[in-house]
Amino acid sequence: MYKITKTPNPKILKKRYNNWDCIEESEKEKLKIHMLENEIKFGLCPYCERKVKTRNWHIEHVKPKSKFPNLFDDYDNLTLSCTNKDTCGCKKGDCWDNNFINPLKDDPSLYLSYNLFGEVVAIDNNPIGLKTIEILNLNEENLIRARKNLIKYYKQSTENEYFDNYKDKFFTLIDFLRVQK
Repeated sequence: MYKITKTPNPKILKKRYNNWDCIEESEKEKLKIHMLENEIKFGLCPYCERKVKTRNWHIEHVKPKSKFPNLFDDYDNLTLSCTNKDTCGCKKGDCWDNNFINPLKDDPSLYLSYNLFGEVVAIDNNPIGLKTIEILNLNEENLIRARKNLIKYYKQSTENEYFDNYKDKFFTLIDFLRVQK
């Protein structure tokens, strides 16, 4: 999981709406493109850090619109996440907990790290990291398997080989592995 640096509000949402469902799809698409081009690192989901195809993005209300209805069109509460039904924003749904890491405001690296088994771990078992891992299902089987494969390949390659082939995947895991070498 990585911190998102928000850009100034692009004012794509041209008029005031009563709720999210009233916003035109064309405006939502423009919003996605803006965030993808300006805030999302390497085309990776900010929660799981998987590479996401251009069309497979979900506009994520970090604080869910069902629980925070006044934030439904607040640009500083919006990001993108992948559409994997077992993890990330789809798994989170309308769940909110004050111990959840808000990647728009908090630095996840203060709470989360990895182990060499490909799992995301809470640093010192802190409750913020633990709750975030649980809500987003960051240790879902396919994610662990993908991280294990990258760890294995990283250990067997030179750093230059690795970055030529995998520079756009799980970059916080790569930072963790660099420290381990």
